[in-house]
Amino acid sequence: MAKTPQNLTPYDIDLDRNPANFQPLTPLQFLERAASTHPAFQVRVSVVQVIGEIRPAGAIGLLHNFINDPSDYVRSKTAEALGKLNAAEANHRLKSMINDRSADVRAKAAEKLLATDEDIALEILLKDFNTPDDGLKSSIMLTLGDVKDETARSKIIALLRDQMADSSEWIRIAAIGALGSLRDTTSIDLYTAALDDRSSSVREIAVGVLATLKGKAMLDDLMKFLKDDEYSMRSVAIAGLGKIEDEALVSSKIIPALYDRLRNDDDMMVRVRAAYTLLDLFNDRAFTKKDMSNRTLK
Repeated sequence: MAKTPQNLTPYDIDLDRNPANFQPLTPLQFLERAASTHPAFQVRVSVVQVIGEIRPAGAIGLLHNFINDPSDYVRSKTAEALGKLNAAEANHRLKSMINDRSADVRAKAAEKLLATDEDIALEILLKDFNTPDDGLKSSIMLTLGDVKDETARSKIIALLRDQMADSSEWIRIAAIGALGSLRDTTSIDLYTAALDDRSSSVREIAVGVLATLKGKAMLDDLMKFLKDDEYSMRSVAIAGLGKIEDEALVSSKIIPALYDRLRNDDDMMVRVRAAYTLLDLFNDRAFTKKDMSNRTLK
């Protein structure tokens, strides 16, 4: 169907065959052109993500065009990209997005503001905490696990503990993960109870948190989980064993157990996890340290 002047987009105009329209574009020129309203939101998402990754000169100006994009998803990705720029002007733009009509966008903007403007971010996250959207709520909960203010942490821990009995496994997973990030040792009983949860995913995250918080005191449980019917539980148990730093236990019990899984486990992913953990232990935990370094830099 031929396009009429009423339904032409900026990409349909002035495209007659003349040399000016067929000159190669530099990456920055492409981004500047694509920053105009493109009819396909997937293209705008890709452009926003590229800007956030390469952070070209003028990135904030380029992203400004997407702050009021008609797509909630594009605006959410814009907040994510602004958060990668680590600049005062980027924070200013993020603050303008915490009043967005979409709760997803508000939550993403608050997440990216958390490190620099925790009070503002907390206000938004707590306001939207009781959203009926389990995906959004679990994302908010995990973000709350990064809060630093001690007074706020006490309130958040109480909120998260209340979610441990939720009917949604995603909410229970997020509650355990966030409490683990807060290194909340007062909830050890809840993590332990979660080892019997009907969801294998909940059991897995509980094992990981307990291994982090209890260390070698978790050894017997981890050894038991190495024989679990669920391959994912065996894999998590291996990761937990890799976090124990008692060298005597590492030599006498953990390394032999890992070799056993490497040689005898039926699942390839478990064998790969065992091999990775063994290599990490034999290299002064170099892989784990590198991973934690990367997480910190992010």
